[in-house]
Amino acid sequence: MKKLKFGIIGCGGIANQKHFPALAKLSEQVELVAFCDTVLERAESAAAEYGVQNALVTEDYKEVVKQEDIDVIHVLTPNVSHSFITVAALESGKHVMCE
Repeated sequence: MKKLKFGIIGCGGIANQKHFPALAKLSEQVELVAFCDTVLERAESAAAEYGVQNALVTEDYKEVVKQEDIDVIHVLTPNVSHSFITVAALESGKHVMCE
């Protein structure tokens, strides 16, 4: 079975407390290939702990959205930014999960 490639937009509290640990349990089915946060150090830390080698790390959500190899995007940002990030991800043809 092909692993689904996930991009994470928002690497703060909810991502670290809930989503990353849950996705780590699905390592046979899921690869975390991109990490985005407005605080680059959070994205770097998440990629180091949960990501594949050479995972994309960025402060710009548009960089994650435009990656053609990503199957699913998790939007784990503050509520105020959910709509425009989610719409951009959906318009790119990706599956989207919004916290």
